[in-house]
Amino acid sequence: MSPEALRQKIEKEIGENGEPTNFQVDLKKRLLPRPIQKIYENALYEPDWPDDVPDNTPLLLLWLVLREDPAGEGSAIVYNEKSKLFGLARGKTLIGFYGSFRDALAAM
Repeated sequence: MSPEALRQKIEKEIGENGEPTNFQVDLKKRLLPRPIQKIYENALYEPDWPDDVPDNTPLLLLWLVLREDPAGEGSAIVYNEKSKLFGLARGKTLIGFYGSFRDALAAM
């Protein structure tokens, strides 16, 4: 997936029912104009689980799509291209997956 395709996916979801509401986040200012890929530590990683459990790895390559704070403090919304799920990260750690972009935004 290209950064442009991911941005279009988010814009389509936002446009379906108007702009999502989250009083802590101004989407116009915090949504990255071009998503970037970053490696995150996986807080959900379980080393004792079988190897075939999807995304059960200590590190994950995810798309960063929104930062709550431009300096990198606070929460961020990320996207997993493999599972097609949006989730939340804090710093360099994935906290969890929530489904759609709207679901991740609501969980912030």
